[in-house]
Amino acid sequence: MLFKKLLLILTCTCVTLGWSATPSQLEEIDSVITEALATFEVPGAAVALVEDGKVVMMKGYGLRDQKNNLPVTENTLFPIGSCTKAFTALLIGKLVDEGKLDWDDPIIQHIPEFRLKDPHATHKVTIRDALAHRSGLPRHDMVWYNSSASRHELMERLAHLELTAEPHEKFQYNNLMYATLGILLERVTGKTWETLVQEEIFTPLGMTNSQTDHAETQDFSLPYARENEEVKEIPFRGIANVGPAGSIESSVSDMARWIEYQLNLPTSLREMHTLQIGFPLYPTDNIHGFGYGLGWFVGSYHGNYWVEHGGGIDGFCSLVSLLPEKKTGLVLLTNNTPNGYHFNDSVRRTVQDILLDAERKDWVTTTHEAINKHMDEKPEAAIEVTALHTHDQYVGSYEHPGYGTVVIKEQNGILLLTFNEMSTKLKPKKGDLFVAGEKGDPIFQGCPFTYAFLPNAEGEIESLSVPFDLTTEPIVFKKVAEGFSKQDLLRFAGKYRGGDFEVAVKLRGSELTLVIPNQPVYTLVPEQGDKFSIKGLNAFYVAFGEKEGEAGLTLVQPNGDFFLSIVAE
Repeated sequence: MLFKKLLLILTCTCVTLGWSATPSQLEEIDSVITEALATFEVPGAAVALVEDGKVVMMKGYGLRDQKNNLPVTENTLFPIGSCTKAFTALLIGKLVDEGKLDWDDPIIQHIPEFRLKDPHATHKVTIRDALAHRSGLPRHDMVWYNSSASRHELMERLAHLELTAEPHEKFQYNNLMYATLGILLERVTGKTWETLVQEEIFTPLGMTNSQTDHAETQDFSLPYARENEEVKEIPFRGIANVGPAGSIESSVSDMARWIEYQLNLPTSLREMHTLQIGFPLYPTDNIHGFGYGLGWFVGSYHGNYWVEHGGGIDGFCSLVSLLPEKKTGLVLLTNNTPNGYHFNDSVRRTVQDILLDAERKDWVTTTHEAINKHMDEKPEAAIEVTALHTHDQYVGSYEHPGYGTVVIKEQNGILLLTFNEMSTKLKPKKGDLFVAGEKGDPIFQGCPFTYAFLPNAEGEIESLSVPFDLTTEPIVFKKVAEGFSKQDLLRFAGKYRGGDFEVAVKLRGSELTLVIPNQPVYTLVPEQGDKFSIKGLNAFYVAFGEKEGEAGLTLVQPNGDFFLSIVAE
């Protein structure tokens, strides 16, 4: 599986030869970029403009490191986020070209252990569905975000995540399915996604600066974000576990080579730039027929065929925009979130309006005014609220088979929530409802999450509901009972009798089991206090305790509760 090497010589200067744009137009573009950098408080950016095999503009703006006053250059590395998806789509396309895959192969055909929550969808969802974000799964991004789970572990969690559509029918952006395609590529080729990107794309195209995960080099940008009215450096956020969805880091000098390849795709690979599923787009000027191809957004800008993808991860925003019929492509790399998005959108619109000789609009000012209007909306005044339960009743670990574990602790009289090693303080909202407090990981700040602690019939907190994905029902994390030592469990062992019915509770290894005549041996799973669920049986429990002064256990079943007294040995 080899690329034909492109015989490209891409010069790395601000303005080069042989393009139809006039010097004044290029000066206008340069001026707009400089203005946008200051307007949106983006510390640094890198820009490359390619037309018909020539780099007509390539330049670094501002700083990649504010503290040390280091400038952005054409070789400065930036994470490109979801612009990575087109690389994964291209690897799939090359295998399709070689007859080793088909776009419409079911994923389970190549990954036998692949499972979705719906068995029908498991066998129906295809490679094309995954690439076009039409698998039926909504984003579920908090499953992987900042998680230490491996790529394969993340794929296993898909079996526990709610679907909100049938495969093929609806666009729903999903990074986890792209991570799964990385596993599929490895199964088919015997090589990791990382190796394939290096051998089949970076090396043939001469992308010598690029890498598939973060590693500090001599010329890399730091991430920045606006906090408390000031743009500050923030930590890097690693996303290698969903690498095929967004972990590539590159420079504009390398991305110019990528653009040139995309503008000259072999006919057999142009399926990637072909609309696979449309979706309504918010009303916007000059954009029509918008939807998604395979690793690319596809639409029409001022009536011109338009292919684009943006990307973002903490502190970085990227954009690659192509006008294939004009043989023109633009790449923008920035080091600020969220303002990098506004910078990229404003600059891209301006550049393409200039190139297409369309009616001019001051996109920088228009976008900035819209942002300020939103920021000027004042939040409702905070009201002091007291929670229904005491802090110790909320404290504990809460688990979901797909999302993992949420831990609630008390710290200096305040509840602290930790999920995927990210933490935030909780503030009472109403009853057992809480919202993120003022301090904590930035991912929680400004998010419309309401953390709802849910009590059982006895009033004990037994679960935590969080709307981590706003397109699905809230994710319910079940409270985990505090661990029992072997000695603790031994006190429950013995025989229990009610009339002629007798059961035995035995300790096997570190697990408590329930033995009922002529039935399989059941495992008892700690819930709360001395209450255990029966593994494999929904709504069946065993509760140890007294009834009318007599020690024993109660079998809690859908058809009633049955008390059995302990039998003295």
